[in-house]
Amino acid sequence: AAEALAAAERMLPTDRLACRMMVPHSEAALKGGARGMRLVGRVSIVRRASLQSNEDEGDDREGDIELEFSRVLGPLTSRMQAPIQGPCFRLPTASIYSVEVRNGAGAVLLRVDPPADASPLLRAPSAKARGRGAQEAAEEEGHYFSEVALVFEVREVSVALATLRWWLPHATLHGPQPPGAMSIGTLKLDNIELTVRDARLLGAERCLNDTALDFFLRLVIEVVAPESVRGDLYVASSFFFQKLTSNNAATGEEGWQNVARWTRSLPGGLLEKRFILVPINEQNLHWWLAIVCHPGRALEPESSGEMTQQSEMARIVCLDSAIDPPPKGFATNFLRGYLWREWCERNPDRVPTKGGLEDGQSGRVEKGARVLKAVVADVPKQANGYDCGIFIIEYLLHLLTSRSALKGLGLVSHRHWFSQDSVSHRRKRMRWLVARLQSEAKRRKEPDVMKLLQDDGIRAAVTSALVDLPQMKRPADDEGAPPPEEDGPPSTRARLAADLRAAALSGRGPKQASARADLPAGGLRLPVARRPPEEAGRSAANGQPAPKAQPTPQQGHPVKIEQVEEPASAASPPGGGDREDSGDSDVEIPPAPG
Repeated sequence: AAEALAAAERMLPTDRLACRMMVPHSEAALKGGARGMRLVGRVSIVRRASLQSNEDEGDDREGDIELEFSRVLGPLTSRMQAPIQGPCFRLPTASIYSVEVRNGAGAVLLRVDPPADASPLLRAPSAKARGRGAQEAAEEEGHYFSEVALVFEVREVSVALATLRWWLPHATLHGPQPPGAMSIGTLKLDNIELTVRDARLLGAERCLNDTALDFFLRLVIEVVAPESVRGDLYVASSFFFQKLTSNNAATGEEGWQNVARWTRSLPGGLLEKRFILVPINEQNLHWWLAIVCHPGRALEPESSGEMTQQSEMARIVCLDSAIDPPPKGFATNFLRGYLWREWCERNPDRVPTKGGLEDGQSGRVEKGARVLKAVVADVPKQANGYDCGIFIIEYLLHLLTSRSALKGLGLVSHRHWFSQDSVSHRRKRMRWLVARLQSEAKRRKEPDVMKLLQDDGIRAAVTSALVDLPQMKRPADDEGAPPPEEDGPPSTRARLAADLRAAALSGRGPKQASARADLPAGGLRLPVARRPPEEAGRSAANGQPAPKAQPTPQQGHPVKIEQVEEPASAASPPGGGDREDSGDSDVEIPPAPG
C-alpha cells in the first residue's frame, strides 16, 4: 500500500474506476462503525456534474460535483471500458472527507459525512432473485453509511489513488500505518483532526482556520461547559452556514435541504435547544458568531395572555469583534428561513395552508419566525486583523463561566466581558495546550483527545489553559456592572476556574464544579455537529484592525434591539468563496455600504 501511494504521485488520473464496493451492515452503520462490511457488488465510478448544477455553463465548483456509483451487470472490465450498468446513486464529492489506503488486497476506505443512502445499489439485484426474505429486503431501504470500501485489483491501486486525489482535492489522504504508529502531532477530537499545520495558526499574528476553530469550540464544551447547560446548547460546525447558503440557495428555506441531515439525529430536534451557536465566515475574511436564543418561543408562541420575560425572548444575537462589522441582514434572514423550514419539516401536520397563514396558531408560528428579532451585541472588539477566531472562543468561554451572560445576551452592553489582553493571553495558552496534548499523544501513542482527557492531570491542565486569566485582569461578575476594583472579591470566572481545576484533579466533572443555578438542567452530553468533509484544510482570514477607538455605551444601559432587514444584496453569502490558505496577512473588512 505504501508503494501504491508513492506510485500514485507519478500516475495520471483516469475518467472511470472499476472495483468491488462494500458498505457496513445496517447495525454497524447506525453506530458509525465500519465493522461487518457487506459486499454490494461490482461498481463503476465516474465523476459527473451535480443534477442541481448547470452543466452547460461548466459550473465546476466543489459543491456541484458528484461521484456516480453504478452497479455493473456484466463482467467487470477494464477501467477504460464502459461496462453494462444497472442502478446507480450519486455521492457529492464534498461529503467525502477522508481517503484511507489499507494494507493488502487493494482496499481504499472512503469516509463520508453526512451519511449517504446506499439503498439504490442494495436493491439490485432484487432480494427475491437472491432468495432472501422480505425482512432482509426491507433492510435495504434507507441504508445509510458513513464509510465505504472500494476494493481494486492490485495493479489498479496506484491509478485509482491518483484518480481519487484528482477527484477529491479537499479530502485527507491517509496511508497505512504499522500497529501503534500515529501521525506525529495530529490530534483527534470526535471527527475533527487538528494537524501540525492547523496548530501553527495559533502562532503570533496568524488567523485560525475552520478546523482549529471547530477543535477548540468542541474542546471548550467538553471541559468547561457544566452538564446542566450542555443539553441546552447546540454548536454548529464552522462550515454549517456556508453549506446552508450553497447550491444557489436564495433563502434559508431553500438552503435547509443542503443541511437537512446534519441535525436529524438530535433528540427532539434542533428547535428543542435553548441556544444555537453558528460560527459564520464572512466573505472568506472574518469570523463572527450568531447565537439563536430560545428559537422555540418564536416558533411555538404562547397564548396572547402570557407574558415572556425579556431574558427569555426569542432573538438572534450577533457577536462580532470587528470595529466596523459588515451588515448582518443576509445571515439573519437566512437563519430565520432555515428555522421556519426546520419547524415545518418537524411538524408537517401543522404547516399553514396557503390561504390561511393568519388563521390559528400556524399563522402565528410563521409570523414569529419571520419577525425573529436580530441584535448586534455590543461586545469586546479586536485591536488587530487576525484575532477574530480567538474572540469567538473567548465569547463562548465567557458565556459558559459567567453567572448571567447567557440570560442577558444582547440585552445590555458586553464591552466589559474581557479585553484584547485576555484574547492575546488565550492564544498563548491555547498554543501551550496543543503542545501539551501533542506531547502526551506521542508519549502514549494515543492521538484521541477524549481518551487523553480521561487522565485527571491532563484534564486539569487543559481546563486551566482555557479558563485562567492574565495576571491582574479580572472581568466583571455580572452583566451591566462595572469591573470590580483590584482589592474587591474575585470574579465568578476566577472562582469557577479554580473550581474546575480542583474538580478535574479530584475526578469530579463540570456539573459538580459549577454553581450555575440560573439555568435548568439539560441533557448529559452536548450534541455537536460532526465535522463535514468540506472543512478539511480550509482557512479563513480575520477582521479588520481597529482604526480608532469606538465610544463604549454606558454600562448597564440596554442595547437597542432592532430587526436587521438589509437587502440580500448588501452582503454576499458568508464563506461563499474558497477558504484555502489565508496565510498571515492582515485583511481589512470594507465598511458597510452607506
